[in-house]
Amino acid sequence: MKKLKIAAAAMSLILLMTGCKAAGDENMTERTTEQSETTEGTKLTVSAKTADEPSDGSYRFEYKQFVVSDMFRDTMGEDMYEAYSNFIAAIENEDTEFECADEDTFNWMMGQYAYSCNPCVAEFVEADYYADGVGHFYYTIPEDEFRVKLQEWEDLVTGIINGCGIQEDDSDLEKALLIYLYISENYVYDYDAAENAQANELSAYRLFTEGHGICQEIGIGYAYLLMQVGVDAAGCEGWSDYMTVPHEWTIVHIGDNYYHVDPTFALGKNTLDLFLMSDDDRYLQGGYSTAQMRRVNLYPYEMDENFVSPYVCDDELVPTFEDTYYLELDHENNIIYYASCEEGCGLQEFDFSDYI
Repeated sequence: MKKLKIAAAAMSLILLMTGCKAAGDENMTERTTEQSETTEGTKLTVSAKTADEPSDGSYRFEYKQFVVSDMFRDTMGEDMYEAYSNFIAAIENEDTEFECADEDTFNWMMGQYAYSCNPCVAEFVEADYYADGVGHFYYTIPEDEFRVKLQEWEDLVTGIINGCGIQEDDSDLEKALLIYLYISENYVYDYDAAENAQANELSAYRLFTEGHGICQEIGIGYAYLLMQVGVDAAGCEGWSDYMTVPHEWTIVHIGDNYYHVDPTFALGKNTLDLFLMSDDDRYLQGGYSTAQMRRVNLYPYEMDENFVSPYVCDDELVPTFEDTYYLELDHENNIIYYASCEEGCGLQEFDFSDYI
């Protein structure tokens, strides 16, 4: 079986030799001013690739209204986690109030949690006020319309996950790879929004319903899909030595390690260059130094100007993917096949058996 896989990957490499350099041709920078026209994305519903039936391998995905990254929970604290749990329960119970420890917890939770952990709720629910241990919220559209939106969102997310090619026994690494590849193939960068949109107009909800977005939408959107399949992931913000605007991507927890993954810079490129990056790799891919990063969310940095994140990406055993072209994932033998074009285009393999 492994020989057949190698042969198939080798044939793919032969067919793709002329295009192998595509991943490295452009500077890995987010082009917010280089183009004035909008890159149009088609309205994304459930396309032919995201059919309602489970993908080959019978992965049975079940949508979850409540998902939270462990990293997010740890940095925000238990009071905020409990408040968010109560908030989502109130929505499910068709209520507009929930128990909350204090007003500061209410304000921070309403401002941070749903945006990262439930894009549909963040799109149509707003904080109202806090009083006597109770947080109040309201829907920005009629509640019956909101319930329809929730169901449409569940159907959309289910279709996306079922279209990623995940198999039932896949590891967290395989899930992270397949969703990363899916995003890179199915979404486009929105240059118009990068230049003109206001922060409150940007969201993972917009990304998945419209088919285009910018880094802050794509980074948290990728993290959200990973949380839906049980992989711990959260956003990360950084400033490059080569750019004047910040950029956002994703931190993913796989096994005992944390990694940077940047699906935005991978859009339209069949590359592994932005996958499973260490802190050193992240600097090589864009000039983002650890001193200029805010990992997971803003809260701990606002509370303590000397805060140092525990989520260090320092696994040096994963290969440094540079100038690569993804070829194939061998689920059975735990191997990723890819072409490395750093010094000519040769077939490479990454055996990830130690990561499952």
